Amino acid sequence: MTLRARHMGRLLSLALVSGTLVATAGAGTAYAADPVNGGLSAGDSLFPRQGNSGYDALHYDIELKVDVAVASTNNAPATTTFPAATTTVTARTTDAPLASYAFDFQGSVGDLEASTLNVDSVAVDGAPATFTRIENTTESDATTDEHKLIVTPSRPVSGEFTTVVRYHGTPVRHTDTDGSYEGWNNTTDGATFVNQPVGSMTVFPNNNTPRDKATYTITVDAPSRLGTSAQAAAANPGLRDAAVVSNGELTSRTRSDSGARTTWVWEQTKQMASELSLISVGRYDMYESDIALASGRTIKEWSFIDPAISVGNQQTTQSTRAQLKQILDFLESRYGPYPGNSTGLVTDVVPSEINYALETQDRSFFPNSASRGTTIHEVMHQWFGDNVSPVDWNDIWLNEGPATYAEAQLTYEGSGSSTTSTESSYFTSWNNTAPTNALWSVPVAKMARAEQLFGRPTYTRGSMTLEALRTAIGGRDFARVMEQWQARYGGTSKRTADFIALAEEISGRDLTAFFEEWIYTTGKPAWPSKFDLTLAAPSAPVGADEAISFTLTSRNTGRVTQTGSVVIVDLNDVLDDATLGELPAGTTIDGSTLTWTVPTTAVGATSTVSIPLTTAPDSTGAALKASARASTLGATCVDCTTSIVVGAPPVAPSALPTVAGTPVVGQQLTAGTPGWASGTTFAYQWLVDDSPVAGATKQTFTPDVSAVGLAVRVRVTGSKGSASPVTRTSEPTAAVARATQPGSVPTVSGTPQIGRTLVADVGTWEPGTFFTYQWATNGTNVSAANGGTGPTFTPSLAAQIGQTVTVTVTGTKAGFVTTARTSAATGAIATGEFGSLPRPTLSGVPRALAPVTADPGTWDTGTAFTYQWAVDGEEVAGATGATFTPTLDQVGLPLTVTVTGTKAGYAIPASRTSKPVTIAPAEQTETPKPTISGTPKVGAPLAGDRGTWPEGVSLAYQWFAGDQAVEGATGLTYVPAGDAAGKRITFAVTGTRAGYAPATRTSDPTDEVATGDLVRTPRPTVSGSVAVGKKVTARPGSWDDGVRLGYQWLLEGKAIRGATSTTYTITAADRGRTLSVVVTGSKAGYTAVSRTSAGHRVALGTQTRRPRPSIKGTPKVGRTLTVKKATYDKGVKLSYKWYADGHRVGSNRPTLTLKKAYRGDRITVRVVARKTGYVTWGSTSAKTGKVR
Repeated sequence: MTLRARHMGRLLSLALVSGTLVATAGAGTAYAADPVNGGLSAGDSLFPRQGNSGYDALHYDIELKVDVAVASTNNAPATTTFPAATTTVTARTTDAPLASYAFDFQGSVGDLEASTLNVDSVAVDGAPATFTRIENTTESDATTDEHKLIVTPSRPVSGEFTTVVRYHGTPVRHTDTDGSYEGWNNTTDGATFVNQPVGSMTVFPNNNTPRDKATYTITVDAPSRLGTSAQAAAANPGLRDAAVVSNGELTSRTRSDSGARTTWVWEQTKQMASELSLISVGRYDMYESDIALASGRTIKEWSFIDPAISVGNQQTTQSTRAQLKQILDFLESRYGPYPGNSTGLVTDVVPSEINYALETQDRSFFPNSASRGTTIHEVMHQWFGDNVSPVDWNDIWLNEGPATYAEAQLTYEGSGSSTTSTESSYFTSWNNTAPTNALWSVPVAKMARAEQLFGRPTYTRGSMTLEALRTAIGGRDFARVMEQWQARYGGTSKRTADFIALAEEISGRDLTAFFEEWIYTTGKPAWPSKFDLTLAAPSAPVGADEAISFTLTSRNTGRVTQTGSVVIVDLNDVLDDATLGELPAGTTIDGSTLTWTVPTTAVGATSTVSIPLTTAPDSTGAALKASARASTLGATCVDCTTSIVVGAPPVAPSALPTVAGTPVVGQQLTAGTPGWASGTTFAYQWLVDDSPVAGATKQTFTPDVSAVGLAVRVRVTGSKGSASPVTRTSEPTAAVARATQPGSVPTVSGTPQIGRTLVADVGTWEPGTFFTYQWATNGTNVSAANGGTGPTFTPSLAAQIGQTVTVTVTGTKAGFVTTARTSAATGAIATGEFGSLPRPTLSGVPRALAPVTADPGTWDTGTAFTYQWAVDGEEVAGATGATFTPTLDQVGLPLTVTVTGTKAGYAIPASRTSKPVTIAPAEQTETPKPTISGTPKVGAPLAGDRGTWPEGVSLAYQWFAGDQAVEGATGLTYVPAGDAAGKRITFAVTGTRAGYAPATRTSDPTDEVATGDLVRTPRPTVSGSVAVGKKVTARPGSWDDGVRLGYQWLLEGKAIRGATSTTYTITAADRGRTLSVVVTGSKAGYTAVSRTSAGHRVALGTQTRRPRPSIKGTPKVGRTLTVKKATYDKGVKLSYKWYADGHRVGSNRPTLTLKKAYRGDRITVRVVARKTGYVTWGSTSAKTGKVR
């Protein structure tokens, strides 16, 4: 079942611009094409769920922090984790913009719920992105096995983009369908990461297909020193220097301030497929050198050997290391410049399921040892598989075929350690493999299942196909095809179809049927025929109207009976001056094209046919030119073009050419032409065993290994003016002999002493010579297990004391006699002496009741150790093991250990004592984890449960709010105060006990403390007259101590702007409306509470100034009476009514002019005062006297 988990990140980055929240990326972006979702497959025929589409990865920047815990059980794997990991992928879209895209990333050997390597975040171009994971492990079926990290950026990506994936956890291995392991594999001292075909996804997210190559920066932070559980290292326990191995060039290694960790940075500037990536963390001896290649370039070598590997296997690797230059020089001479910038070998102790070497780019990986044959194979991969990689895993035969082919080719053509040519080797393999053999049951370029990928057919049938191709198109064209495959396509990935097209282009042949039979179908293919083809004109002068013949010869130079060969002869320039006679059997004519079906011809036999012609009567002076070619595969032309002039005499005089020089490999032979006419020009073709040597068309020729045991001849064609050319062939030379090595007598440098390394200096030999070594003491060969077969030798056996040492160096080179030279004997091997001794260290702080282990440091290999522990300078009786457990009464005293090393062949044991370290109190073991009960809320009590501690332990308590201790909270209960709101509460219990270190255990944190509830929250009241113009006061009542009160006056339930004090003066606008007040109590850590008073309707106000009006003036007709001014409330408006003896008279003004009608009446005035929001009132003046 496939599970998917979605991680939600922020979809858009938001910015505050001019007070408005706007999206900085989104729907307004325009693209040249509509965004699409990237594909979840690269379309591989065997791994359809691997790789992805829509983008091209450009660079991977991988940063890992690796923690290693070495197992205590013999040979058990370590435990490794990634506390932090980041992979930054720079890529470019290949077509439409991508709304989403995927990487291959495996964090589980089951489904997603079982994932142990987990993604923390993904960012694209600096913005957070969402992601989805797929984890579906099906070890038995590569077509359904799927592990994906699907990224959805905040906006579609187009062009170049960068993805940063942060993750952590425990990486897993990947198990292939054939049961082998790849990916991240724990070893006895760390881990090794090898990845063919799909394991790279177990460490970093990538496009897991060889068709998408990139450059890399690999940075790994790992322990500086490591131990091992490997039993083979029992003689050298403790910590040793560790290393991180990877691809490319080591650009830096930086120790941490404490020295405990080292960061290694490897830079791969060449294009590399993810399946070729390598990371190995472990104890390694590191070897560096500069290799000056014959091509003129110098490259760096970094090699790494696990010291837990047996001495014999280490010697095997060292011997191969010493031959890396020769291997590289040979392969460069055949396939072009070495593709990388560095080289090296990596040997490690790994799980048995990693039972294969691997062509990890630049420095190949080997389990346990790197033999020369396997190294040739893996180094050849640097060209075939690494430099030019497959597009599809069904193209892997173009990796493994050439690599396997090189094993046979180099040992014959290079090192000379084999006398069997590649042709003989592969023909014999083909001939001895029955048609029913499983080798023929798998078409290597059309496999159906992933488990067939690394089967024998891929290697054997793949390499056999190459030799068959060489037979079919000739050695010269074959070499050109292989060299051009690198020259044209280095740094890229190519298909089988591309290789076929290149072979057809260079050879000029249709190879469809050949490859169909050899790599695309099942069944045993036929081995191709191989033959030399010659077309010869008459050797005697030819006249007009004369019967002549041209002769075709086919000589079977191959390994099988020649059948089905067809030769085409172009007679166009012959038949215009001659007529064809009766055709012999096996020939036909179509126009001027003659076809000869070569009869079945036994190996080494020759078939011949003569073409009868009669020259025309008027043909004198005409040139009869004919050319032949084979329309079938396997032909090599000796002379395929011939010409003779009718009536022209031959070049004369002529003589058999001569061959000067000694027929020895590497020595030049020269063709001589004495006895020929002066002024004759010559063309040359050298023959070995009567077969033409491709390209050997100069006057000189230097035989190589392929000529050993065979005679050499030279065919010379002389031309002069109008004379007919003459071809003569020399007598054969003696059989070509192997050359003799100059081979110097080797010398031995170093001091012959037990434990000291001796080095063999081979001296001067023929360039390209390969060497093997055999060391001897007193004439007796030292076994490989005791280190006697490498370029160096370290005497290690007590029996060797007093013996002398010699080394025999055997040099081999193709075409040369194998030569052995033995050095002069050294002086007698002296008893060993320990050199600079490491000071032992202790594994951590020594503590009472806890075992502490002595680390003796790195001594000479094979040293045995004894130990003596001492406390306060006094030896502890019986404390003679590698571990020691201090007692309680030793607390506070200094502890040391003296390590004494003894070794066979060493006369005097050596001792070193560690620095004294004070014994710390014991650690308490019965320390229960406390718990908290109660609701985490301000003001609510919490109770701590300390658990059950042993008797004699005194306990103290401390409560914490967040990471801060709460002052005074040192009891079993605690009531969170307001400042604890929003924090998590923990309860720490510290136990103290005599002889023991204090032990503190802390509970799990509570949920965040919720705010508390206020207790006293009375309803406020309003005091004062609720009328316009009156000031009213809010009475809040009695709240909890410490509460701060806030006020808000309301009209009709709505806040009055600015009315936030304890008092409020009612305005005229408030009349008739309901007035109330809200009192809000707040206190730190408590939920604020608001209480509202009862509502009061606002009454009209009462005017405060109410004077009685008075009249001034004389009550006499014609006179004017006036209302005297008086003081009223501000804002009052006055109106007037005048009365005469109680009857209203006309004026509404503050004055009245008396008329005759008023005579005898008494005058009064009523003044009415009006003000908005107030009660209107009026007052009447006193009466005047009678109007006169």
